[in-house]
Amino acid sequence: GKTNRKIEALNLEVVENPRNGHCQYQALIQALGLNPDDDDDLRQMLVNDLRQMVANEAKSFFRDGAGIEYAKSVENAAKNGIGKTSCGASCYGNDGTLQVLATILNIRVRVLDSLYDSEANLGTDDPSSPLIFLRLQHLHYEWLAPTDPNERPTSPIGRSYQQYKEENKEKEEKLNQFYKQCMKGGMLDRPSCTEILKSNNNDIEQALANVSAILGT
Repeated sequence: GKTNRKIEALNLEVVENPRNGHCQYQALIQALGLNPDDDDDLRQMLVNDLRQMVANEAKSFFRDGAGIEYAKSVENAAKNGIGKTSCGASCYGNDGTLQVLATILNIRVRVLDSLYDSEANLGTDDPSSPLIFLRLQHLHYEWLAPTDPNERPTSPIGRSYQQYKEENKEKEEKLNQFYKQCMKGGMLDRPSCTEILKSNNNDIEQALANVSAILGT
């Protein structure tokens, strides 16, 4: 079909992986040169970010403008596969999980759908970020690897899980400091502080300046 011709024209070839409910994560792991056991880490990264998104009501996160209910369903799809060697449809990866992961990992993903002979571009818009190709065939994702072995990753590319954890830890610490400062003296409660944060587009420094003005400190 059209997709197979496109794969050939791009000098790519399909790298198979098991149909065990983790195919999207395994395809990413292969494409990024990660440890084969990292699928739980990828799922956990996704869950953490989506929880933050839902808490902040960041409705514009997905490109099609999907809202909070969709975000929760994507979070559940990731969460349902953690710790399982195989799982059913409730834990399958989809466009939503792939968009979140590609954004977290700072990569661009082009998905070639062989059933519909179509393609989708997901992840960051930064043209300097790594570009990987996946094939989607009847809900099954596979890495489309360069036919030249020298063009395949020999070390991890994109943002690593360790980098993500460190960045997330720093964000969490700043957020905790914000709430501590905001609720100091008991004039403002946590929901009020969250509203201030949201009204400042989650910019903690700006929100703190706003809190200081309100509290007169």
